Amino acid sequence: YKYGDENLFSYFLNADETQIVYIRDKKNNLTYRGYVMVYSEADTFSEIVLSNVTVYRYDDSEELYEVDQIYLSFGKTDIIIEQAKLIEDGKK
Repeated sequence: YKYGDENLFSYFLNADETQIVYIRDKKNNLTYRGYVMVYSEADTFSEIVLSNVTVYRYDDSEELYEVDQIYLSFGKTDIIIEQAKLIEDGKK
């Protein structure tokens, strides 16, 4: 299904339902969970700023730390971005 000329990275992050994401960085064994603030994409890398971030170890999901904001820069194939499931009462 082709939706237009916008790339899928931008399309996914621009979607109204994409508010909180998990960014899986398997190479560095980390997972970031936070609100998408801004993002950018170039030919060889992408950048994203998340707020209200919790950082987990990827392999066992152990919580490592929390930060107000984080800037991430990564190669095109280095990460997986998942939309977090939202619950009506705002707990997830």
